[in-house]
Amino acid sequence: RKYLAGSDFFFSILTVQPKAVKQRPYLTDLAVHPDHRRQGIASALMAEAEGRVKEMGFEELFLGVSSSNEPALNMYTDMGYAKNEPKSVVIETDQKKKKNSTILLRRSFNYENEAL
Repeated sequence: RKYLAGSDFFFSILTVQPKAVKQRPYLTDLAVHPDHRRQGIASALMAEAEGRVKEMGFEELFLGVSSSNEPALNMYTDMGYAKNEPKSVVIETDQKKKKNSTILLRRSFNYENEAL
């Protein structure tokens, strides 16, 4: 795991997977204190996380985001993240009788192979 943390922000990248499976970096957490949102901190954290992922030799980053978290979905989409097609994963949870889904998103840093 790689961490970057402060009193008002946090992110974690997990890269440990079984040896039989190709290792892929997965951003496990990204949080910004509510008093400090809408100031570009989450975008800066994402840029730092992406930089570290590239330094580790990976060409893509995966993350999960709640389907109900529109601000995060919009930010990730604006940054080039998309549903991991064709094998998109949606994890259904039932928290306090409210349906919620986690959507797996992916961004490739290998621009030569990306569809235009």
